[in-house]
Amino acid sequence: MVYILTESQYEKEAEPILQKVFTQNYPYEECVNSSIEESLIVFPCSSYIEPNLIEGIVKAASSLKEENCYLTNIFRYHEVPNHYSISLSELLEEYVSSPSNIPSDGIKLNMDDWMEYVIYSNKGTWGLMISNEGHGILAGSSQFINIVRQSVSNLDDQVYLFLDKIRQLSNAPNATLEWVPELLNHIYDNSKIEQMLKQIKIS
Repeated sequence: MVYILTESQYEKEAEPILQKVFTQNYPYEECVNSSIEESLIVFPCSSYIEPNLIEGIVKAASSLKEENCYLTNIFRYHEVPNHYSISLSELLEEYVSSPSNIPSDGIKLNMDDWMEYVIYSNKGTWGLMISNEGHGILAGSSQFINIVRQSVSNLDDQVYLFLDKIRQLSNAPNATLEWVPELLNHIYDNSKIEQMLKQIKIS
C-alpha cells in the first residue's frame, strides 16, 4: 500500500519518526540521532540506489517485523508530493524494477527530480539519507546494519570509494570540502578518521 502525505500530515505523522533516526535533513554534517547504534557512508548512492542495497534494507527491516517505510524529499517542491508511505514489499518490487517513477496502486512515486531524500522506517529504527553529492548515510541498529552487510558485501568499504571521489574533487578549483572531516568525525571512530583524512589530504 502506498499513499501520499501532505506537508501537514508529514509534520504530524512522519517527521517525529524521522527525527528518531536523523536529527536534521542535511547529509553533510552531524545528522544521525545519538540514540542510533551504527551509521556509515554508502557510495555510490543517488536517486538511483543499487538494487542490492535496497534488497538488504528491506531484508533487514523485515527481520525487525516492519512492513512499511516513508520517503521524504529534502528539497521541497510546490504542487507535487514530497512525502510518501510505501510498503517494504512494494519498495523492493517496484524500486528494483524501476528506479524512479514507481507506479503502485495507481500512484506514481515521482522522484525524478529528487536530488536529496530520505528513506526511513515507520518505527524510527533505521534510515538512508541520500545526498546530491552521490553519497548516502545509512543508520540503524547493529542488527539492522549487519543484515544489510549480508546483501552488500563491500558495505564497509564504500566509504573509501567516496573518499576517492572527494580526493579527485579536491583538485578542482573552488572546491568546498570543509564538510567532509565533520561528517567523518560524526560517523566513524577516531582510529579510522586519521587514515581517512590522510587519504584525501584534508585535516
